[in-house]
Amino acid sequence: MKVLYILNESSFYMKLAWFSMASLRHYNPDMPIEVLLVRDGGRDSRDVAGRERLWLGIPDMDLEQFAHEASSRFGAVPTLVSDYDPGLEAGFTPAQRSEFSRVEGEEILFLDADTFVLGELGPLFSSPHDVMADRNMWTSFSGTELDGTKSFNSGVVLFKRGLHREYGGSLHRLLARTRDDGTRDGRWMREAERYWSERGYSGALTGREELAFCLWATERDSGQFGDRDVQTINYRHPTRVFHTMTPYWIQNWPRFFDGPRFKPPRSMRQILVPSGRSKKK
Repeated sequence: MKVLYILNESSFYMKLAWFSMASLRHYNPDMPIEVLLVRDGGRDSRDVAGRERLWLGIPDMDLEQFAHEASSRFGAVPTLVSDYDPGLEAGFTPAQRSEFSRVEGEEILFLDADTFVLGELGPLFSSPHDVMADRNMWTSFSGTELDGTKSFNSGVVLFKRGLHREYGGSLHRLLARTRDDGTRDGRWMREAERYWSERGYSGALTGREELAFCLWATERDSGQFGDRDVQTINYRHPTRVFHTMTPYWIQNWPRFFDGPRFKPPRSMRQILVPSGRSKKK
């Protein structure tokens, strides 16, 4: 069993992954980590709305520098990918998860860069299901879900029996279904994008990959993590993995880090204090 990250040449996401690994190592000193580092010249990097200029206590890094840092500091195994072919998905970062197909191993816990690890990860691998993920907020809108499709978020995923390779090999085909307005899935995705754009989310949603994952996982032996194991966006009580999602990562970072130093949460109040408000001494 091992933990897997995937990054491209976005220095901002390298920093997020650095902090995720720092928190992971605090509770899991011996857990194997692999990092896929996709060389794309920044073509597929997400617009992070100026967040890349934030000073977080560690310098900007390129892929080679991050590979050295991940290996020397966290004992991770970096794999540089220089032959990724985006096909029709150029500019869409999540499509790079097709590179899961090159990762060896049978039990893989994939973590997005915008996660904090707050407990032991070993128990997550004991799931009776072949695929586990948290609840998905993007496949549900206006009180409805895509009929017959399970609801998952693809930011924290446990793959067993080597199914991460199958998912990687299927991803571009599944993404084509979400892009085609002539299919049920494509029409639903357009409606979801319209719904969220009206509520302040601009541009193409990364939810297209999440919908692709939902379509794939629905046809497998899959289940949802309990919130004692994984929580997304809202931290409600102690959990093993907290997936902030990028827009909310910076609000949560000071709760777990003092510059580059990890500070385990001492109390619920420390974690739940609203962003922008200081705690009383």
